[in-house]
Amino acid sequence: MYITLSEARKHCNIDDDFHADDDYFLHLIEVAENAVAKNINRPLYACVGQDGLLPPTIRHQILILVANLYENRESIAPVQMHSLPKSFDWLASLDKHYHIPR
Repeated sequence: MYITLSEARKHCNIDDDFHADDDYFLHLIEVAENAVAKNINRPLYACVGQDGLLPPTIRHQILILVANLYENRESIAPVQMHSLPKSFDWLASLDKHYHIPR
């Protein structure tokens, strides 16, 4: 995993005393990392810099997706949902790899 449990918990503003969802957070991190890799058409290990870290845009994509999946556990909502401008989709477009076969 490229995102730690503590990073995900901090991004979601989870109290330090609440640990009941830690296993669920670990699952969401795995799902989000997989989804981001598929969305940018590259394995995450190919994006790691010389410092051993993912670029900030990719790290934030993962955190946004973890928070979204944690907050919205169902595919329905009682109110109309709106996308945030320049959020996940925009960040993902910055790192998208387009492979054009020869």
